[in-house]
Amino acid sequence: MALVGLKIPVEISRLLTNVDVPGTRDKSDHLTMLFMDGDLSPNVLAKICKIMPEFLEKHKPFEALIKKIICFSKGDDGVPIIGEVVSDDLIKLRSELAALFDKEKIKYSKKFPDFHPHVCLSYHKAKIKSIKLPISIKWMVTDIIVW
Repeated sequence: MALVGLKIPVEISRLLTNVDVPGTRDKSDHLTMLFMDGDLSPNVLAKICKIMPEFLEKHKPFEALIKKIICFSKGDDGVPIIGEVVSDDLIKLRSELAALFDKEKIKYSKKFPDFHPHVCLSYHKAKIKSIKLPISIKWMVTDIIVW
């Protein structure tokens, strides 16, 4: 497994870890933008590393925030309980990155065609009611990582 995404800053991950949610906790340390099944071959990794600097130069840092905790539909690991990330800039960035990967013929999963930016907090056996956070959790997005 490999992904291109955002590393959640340590202080934000710490805040998310303190949000009380049921289920088996996730590390809350990344946000997936593009997911690749299996391992990246050295050729694909080199291709990604070649195109990313120019891509990133075109984008300025922007703010992302989490206002509420929601859940997705049940999957293989249970019901994902997530921090819903709000950022039009992030959605635009992901769309442009996906278009660039398509142009460069870099394969990534298209299992979930609609991008719903989120940070996974836990997996639970059942859905929960959404939780509005008393204070939004926000941070500046400055980097993209290949994981």
